[in-house]
Order: sequence, then C-alpha cells, then structure tokens
Amino acid sequence: MSSQIIITINRDFGADGHEIGAQLSNRLNIPLYDKDILGKAALKKGKDESSLRVADESLTKENINPFSPSLTFTRKSDQLFEIEREIIRDLAEVESCIIVGRLSDYILRDKENLLNVFITAPFNFRANSIQEKYNCSKSDSKKFVRRMDIVRRDFKNYYSNGKYKLYENKSMIVLNRAVFGIDGCVDILEASYNLRLKQLMRD
Repeated sequence: MSSQIIITINRDFGADGHEIGAQLSNRLNIPLYDKDILGKAALKKGKDESSLRVADESLTKENINPFSPSLTFTRKSDQLFEIEREIIRDLAEVESCIIVGRLSDYILRDKENLLNVFITAPFNFRANSIQEKYNCSKSDSKKFVRRMDIVRRDFKNYYSNGKYKLYENKSMIVLNRAVFGIDGCVDILEASYNLRLKQLMRD
C-alpha cells in the first residue's frame, strides 16, 4: 500500500487553519497548498489571479440550478471550482501534501490515506482574532466572521449538491484552536500523521 498521505484542512473563518497548515508543512516537510491553488487555476485559465480571487471559495451572483441535468458552467465560481477540483485531484496523485479548504476533503472523499481535519474555535475567539489581524472594530470583525461563515457554508452545500455533511465524516480530526493553540494543534496533527504513516508501513 502507498505511504502517501493527504491532509485536508477545513476551517472556520478566523480559526487560523492556514497558519496551522503552514507550521505542520514545515514540521513534516511536505508541501502546503492553499491560495497557490488559485494561482495554478489562474495560470490554467489564462487569467490574472486577482481577477479570480472574488470567486475563490464563494459563489458569484448568477443564478444556476446545480441539480439541472443540462447545467453548463457559466458563472465565474463554477468555472474556477472545476479547475481547482482538477488541480486538487492531480496534487493528491503526486505526493503527500496538505490542502487547505476548497472542499478538498469532499473532492478527495474516494481516496485512501486521507487525514481530514477541521479547525474550529468559538465565535468570539474568532472575532477577536480577526479584529487583531485586520485592525478593525469589534462590530466589524463580528460581521466579517458571520458573513464568511455563511459564504463558506453556502459554497460547501452548493458544490457538494447538498451532500456535504461535515460531522458525518467519522475519520475527521476536529480541533478547537482556542483550547489547543496553534502549536498544540500542530503537535496533535504531526502525531496523527506519524501514527498513520507507521500503520501504512506495516500494511
């Protein structure tokens, strides 16, 4: 059996999922893919990355019925998602890596050797983190977190055709960043990766 392991990191907005993924990447010496997936998509589409950023992990405004058998991809977010899905599946074929967001756990649900991770934190903790990170008011940070939670929820539901059920994934590791801190989350995930690697080497 292959010893290749793919770690997907899903995260609540403001829970530092990218930061945890970046530190884990350094610890394990395996590549991290996050916003650079958008860059790869821009190259493939022949666009400037900034022109696609508005559609990344969100839905653009055009109304399309995703359940229609005659669906064609016309909205920018649909076109981008299709390209990102191809890129994610290609990356998962090459080597062990960490992929942050972009519904990667759902896209790769048929793959073996996945470690699916969800990083969360209480709402007020996340709002305080965003307030500090973006130097905005408390009320603005709360609005930002609420808005991004809705955007990411709608994105997941739309592109999984309503089949994305986060907590039905019994192999998912759920970590509270407010409890464990960034370093603690990385410690747990590093240990989980090494344990899974040992299991694969024995099989």
